[in-house]
Amino acid sequence: MNGPKTALLLLNFGTPGAPTKEAVRSYLIEVLSDLTLRSLPKLLQQVLIRSLFVPWRLNDTVERYRSTWTEHGSLLSFYSKKLCDALSSETPSCHTVLAMKYGTPSIVDTLEPLFPFNHLIVLSLFPIELNLSRLQAREVQRSLLFVAFGGKTICI
Repeated sequence: MNGPKTALLLLNFGTPGAPTKEAVRSYLIEVLSDLTLRSLPKLLQQVLIRSLFVPWRLNDTVERYRSTWTEHGSLLSFYSKKLCDALSSETPSCHTVLAMKYGTPSIVDTLEPLFPFNHLIVLSLFPIELNLSRLQAREVQRSLLFVAFGGKTICI
């Protein structure tokens, strides 16, 4: 492979694809399914999320996204892409890409083009205020990346 042998994956929390009810509903279901009610049986968890939590939060959440949405998308997506572009131009020896834990671009979609690289560095951009610990973020990254990269060097 010519060019960089190392890839840098910037991993951020995520954002809906659009400030619409459909996109925000899908996003909320994905996030809440992963972050809440883990001690409940999966069926009960999904019933509560889909019939109580998402309907209760949907309109307010859509309005909040609409109020901050730009022609470039959500602010989180826009600034994450700007950071990715800046790192790409400052580190030409490293192929830099962006993925979101929730929403798009997804981790799975982002990983496939990185298979030819010998080394992968994952930089988590999760805000500290979230209840996701660094350990949880690392576990997610390692499990996805170990399978995808089959034992190649991964720095987290």
